[in-house]
This record gives sequence, C-alpha cells and structure tokens, in this order.
Amino acid sequence: MANLTQADVTELQNYLNNGDRGGFYYAYAQKVGATNNTTFNQVMIQAQITTYGGLWGGAAQLGNNYAQETAGLDSNGDVLYNIKLDQFSLEIAQRLMDAIYTDVVIKNKSGIFTADEIQELDYSVWLEKGMGDLFPGNRQRGIVEDGIPVNSTIYEFLTAAQTQELR
Repeated sequence: MANLTQADVTELQNYLNNGDRGGFYYAYAQKVGATNNTTFNQVMIQAQITTYGGLWGGAAQLGNNYAQETAGLDSNGDVLYNIKLDQFSLEIAQRLMDAIYTDVVIKNKSGIFTADEIQELDYSVWLEKGMGDLFPGNRQRGIVEDGIPVNSTIYEFLTAAQTQELR
C-alpha cells in the first residue's frame, strides 16, 4: 500500500465536486488496495451506504429514516434532521476527503485511514448536527448500551450477508 499523492487528492476531490460520492469511495478503495483489508472493506461499505446499494445501503436508509423520525427538535425548536440525505451523505464523504487532504498535502502522510478512523470521521458529522446518538454507524462502531455491544447481531449479519453477496 503506497501513500496517496497530491494528484490522487485532486482526483478524489473531483469526484465529490461532481457529486459522485460512489465514485469517490470506489476510487479511494482502489488506492487503498485490498492489502489493507479492514480499510478497504470499510470504504466499500461506505460506497454502498452513499449509493444506497447492497445490504449496507439498505440498512443505512433504514437507519437514516429512523433518525429523521426520532431526531426531535433543537434548543430553538427547529427540526434537528433537516437536511436531504444526498447532501448529508456528501458532507460525510467530504469530511473523509478533508482528512485525506490534510494528511497528504499538509502533514505529508499516507492519506490512508483505518476503518475506525473513517467511522469516527462519519460520526463527527452527525455529532456536529446534534445527532451523535442517532448515527446509524454507532452499531458498527461498537457502542455499548447496558454492557451489551449493540453492533454484534447487526454487524455480524450484514458482514456475513455481504460476504455471501460478493461470492
């Protein structure tokens, strides 16, 4: 796995500038390469989520629908989840892109993040909108409620189903 270059950063940003979130994630996955399986798998999950495809995309839509229905109001009485799903998804992809840019261009590092780091970047967008507790990825991140990891059943089911889907 080689470090990303400034040309890679420009190419990836162009996908998002053109509204192609799926293309962004697929191109990033290619650059990460299958040699880093956990990151590659996370980026491919992100691609499904952002394009509403596959099992992860369907699960994400359900999670977002639930979040929209239960988000409630902020301190000003405005609806918390007041953004179109495509725009929200673009903001999440852009957060990863901004981290890639900073890592490669400013810090002169690889631009390759772990699955956990990618999930934390996603979560940070939800948190900034006051909806961190509604982030569907909390289950994937392994948040624990009452001493029980809430990700166990959902994550294992989706991972097993994803493996079958790819065969």
